[in-house]
Amino acid sequence: MTLLTSPGRLATILLFALTLFSVNLPVCLAGAEAGQEGEITPNWLDRVQGVISREVYNQAVWFDNFFSDELADDEGYPSTFGRIRFSLRWNEDKQWSSSAQFHLQVHLPKASNRLKIIITGKDEGDLSVVLPGDVPQETTGTGTNLALRYDIVENRKSKVSASLGVSSSLDPYVRARYRYIIPLGATGLTRLTETVYYRLERGFEETSQVDLEKSLDPETLLRWTGSGKWSVAERNIGLDWFSEIVFFHRLTLKGALTYRIRASGISQPDIMVKTYLAGVNLRRNFYREWLFYEIEPEIQWIRDDFGEYAPVGAITARLEMQFRK
Repeated sequence: MTLLTSPGRLATILLFALTLFSVNLPVCLAGAEAGQEGEITPNWLDRVQGVISREVYNQAVWFDNFFSDELADDEGYPSTFGRIRFSLRWNEDKQWSSSAQFHLQVHLPKASNRLKIIITGKDEGDLSVVLPGDVPQETTGTGTNLALRYDIVENRKSKVSASLGVSSSLDPYVRARYRYIIPLGATGLTRLTETVYYRLERGFEETSQVDLEKSLDPETLLRWTGSGKWSVAERNIGLDWFSEIVFFHRLTLKGALTYRIRASGISQPDIMVKTYLAGVNLRRNFYREWLFYEIEPEIQWIRDDFGEYAPVGAITARLEMQFRK
């Protein structure tokens, strides 16, 4: 009973309910209009939705694909895609560290491109908060994970996918993800995402996420992201949450910048901010169309045992090779 009535858990349930309501309401309204008139006549709302689809959505997809981030991985690529990413990081506390990460999605064409095999150096079922700037933990082939993902429903407004996989420790898992997009005027949209996941060793986990995106001009996008993760294994901390504002700016077709500020923390026993972050990321395509580099300086303020936040500077350099078919 405590689990269901805790504030963090209740917030997640309410967000999920809002997501379902947002999905079912347009369907019900469309069904009612169709029943009364026989067919739906396009109006100004349909034209606005068309603008959203062509402009804001495509702009957001461009930035996500260019930066090759977690959101692009979840949305999927139109064809077989792979990447290898090497990172070298320096910070004032831990000095030098390095990492390597790979990701491969192989479409199975006989399944109408809905079925894909995913081989990755990051657990495809891991719902921990992973953000740009975080150093990947997987460094060798021993961290390889394998998953089979099927896209049940996929269009610009909605996407439903289900995955079955096994982690590097031979721990099987199942994962389901649902995403729905709501237009906000002529230059914005809301992206609601709910992900549920069950692994034999760790049990049940769920993540609710909201993205608000605003196109400022053809080269600039502003995004706010709020996310909360709840898990059986870590229920004592409530929600593992983060809130982030990212300013995307396209310099050229081969270069872009992001400016970000972020806060992350937990909701139990009290709402607590564990880390603040401010950073800039420059990413450029160079030499070959499949080769990219990134330079990302940042400052983090990490809460210590006395409740103080001391600034820690860091800079990360990345080299990425991509493979497409």
